[in-house]
Amino acid sequence: MKLFTIALKELKLIKTQKISLMLIFFFPIITILAIGIAFGNVNIFTGTGTGFSEVEIGILVPENNDQSQELISSLRQYERKAGEEKGLIKLIQFGSEAALEEAMNKRDIKIGIIVGKINKTDESVDLELIYDNSTLLETQVTLFVTETILNEVSYRKATQILKEMIYNIETIKTTVSQEINTIQNFINQLESTKNTLDNLEYKVNAIDLTSIKSQLNEFDSYYVDAKNTISNTRNEIYQAQSNLSNYKTKIQNERNKLVSYRDQLQSLKTQLTSIRNNANSLGVPAYLINQIISAENQIDSLIYEMSQTINELDQAVIDIDTTQTKLSQTLNDLTKVGSQLDSANKSVQSFKTTINSMESTLNEIKSMVSETKASRESILS
Repeated sequence: MKLFTIALKELKLIKTQKISLMLIFFFPIITILAIGIAFGNVNIFTGTGTGFSEVEIGILVPENNDQSQELISSLRQYERKAGEEKGLIKLIQFGSEAALEEAMNKRDIKIGIIVGKINKTDESVDLELIYDNSTLLETQVTLFVTETILNEVSYRKATQILKEMIYNIETIKTTVSQEINTIQNFINQLESTKNTLDNLEYKVNAIDLTSIKSQLNEFDSYYVDAKNTISNTRNEIYQAQSNLSNYKTKIQNERNKLVSYRDQLQSLKTQLTSIRNNANSLGVPAYLINQIISAENQIDSLIYEMSQTINELDQAVIDIDTTQTKLSQTLNDLTKVGSQLDSANKSVQSFKTTINSMESTLNEIKSMVSETKASRESILS
């Protein structure tokens, strides 16, 4: 009884305060209920209902390009599909910022997204988020749903940078939470939140990030091995190019020597032919003429073989040049593969950060659920 009396006094004191301490005390419950509304089928003000209505999101795309269209396509995946009663969001496109602001003022939409310029370096999209704060709790929930969707879109577009926008959303959520100045009807809803809290606790405990983290760690090992393989292959190609250049130089030198030798033999044959043609006038004996003819035939054979060898050496130089071109193209391909691998690694590391943040958030939610359930039982007892 004494404890009950003290509690009543505290409640009366809280009601007289301009800034209710109850808001601070039950803020974890409000946050969890917001998550429950977003993903569950319970209306905290009636205890019944069909769940959270579609979040009407207005979007403005000043520059129509592949990236902006991809963003819109990703967001439309959360709209109502055939056979479904409703979707998570309803996306409405606007042609100007004035039209978007007019729809916001008329409360036709709760959230507005203005797509900024595309960062050509990493193809990320700058987004400006505007919101209607006339109904604070509903706005907080729609902001949470919008943040969740954009985070998933960000994961699908690995190189897309949304950290600044997420930080702004967190700031907005904090601001909206600070602006909530009344929870007079909240005590009456504590009993109806039990199923929501139990369901949320079950869903949070069912999320297992261990396998995802294990796969990401396996990618780290693959990334290191792949980078080493690329580096070793590049070194081997550089060595092969150097060896081919040396071979080409040697082949060209040998070819030039053969050409010189062939020219000398050709000159010698010309002299022998001249002697043979003038053999009678010079008084050359018949046996010498036969030897000259034999020497001419041997020289012709050598000249032919040298010409064949020269042609083969010329073809070898062509083959070396072709191989060098292919090796250069392979180096370019390896450079592209390395860049793609680095880009993939950057996306994976960013996703690992998101997973770690998600894991931390889930742990906080688990703790928050336990504390909220304990607080609820304490208040109702």
